[in-house]
Amino acid sequence: RMGWRVMVCDSKKLARGRKEEVKRRLLFELIRCSRRSDKELSKVIGCTRATVYRRRKELEKEGLIREYTVIPDLAKMGYEICAFIFLSWREHPNEDELAIGREWLASVPNILFCSAGEGLATNIVVSLHKNFADFSSFIDFLRRSSQPKLDNLQFFIVPLTRTDSIYKNFSFRTLTHEKSGTQAYSGVGVKKNEACICYKEHTIFTLKNMKYEMDKFERITNNNFRESILRHVASSLPSRRC
Repeated sequence: RMGWRVMVCDSKKLARGRKEEVKRRLLFELIRCSRRSDKELSKVIGCTRATVYRRRKELEKEGLIREYTVIPDLAKMGYEICAFIFLSWREHPNEDELAIGREWLASVPNILFCSAGEGLATNIVVSLHKNFADFSSFIDFLRRSSQPKLDNLQFFIVPLTRTDSIYKNFSFRTLTHEKSGTQAYSGVGVKKNEACICYKEHTIFTLKNMKYEMDKFERITNNNFRESILRHVASSLPSRRC
């Protein structure tokens, strides 16, 4: 029934839910475009600029935002090849060897990612190269330096200059939030155990101040809100505690 329900809400749980919703929406808005100011983000999310600032700091502290960067056009930067290199070991490296390997990986700027995993091989390396000669030298170095423990080395090359062979460019912008279509509304303070009416997970207004807040929300949504909510309240929506 359009997502409407009558609820008796615990204000602390409701506040926590609002806070987490704002953080989730802020994270995905920053993924889409991190250049926007807190003022611009506050308009999109539907909260104050100070709230955006606090939630951003929380996301950074919690490690959900690790860094701010850009995704450049690698071909225009002079890189012709992106290589996915798969390595399998006869014998798993010991802790000292892993420490040396991590130190070396950190010192090579054209290695974008390296990890252990499962599937075609036990490890993967993602790297960028100016040309095929550069890539070939890199592969030869990996083979020499990984002996005698290297069992197998395979690779998959992406030619970055052939735009017709790239069917979808790398980007995080297409990540979508499962609740991105909902509209946050934070204009109502709900007291503990006070009856209220919600749309999906958002509190719209309390029954105590129904007329004033209903008029207020109708001006915001402009969607015949009064008729809709009165019809659903009259049809005895189920009540529950949250």
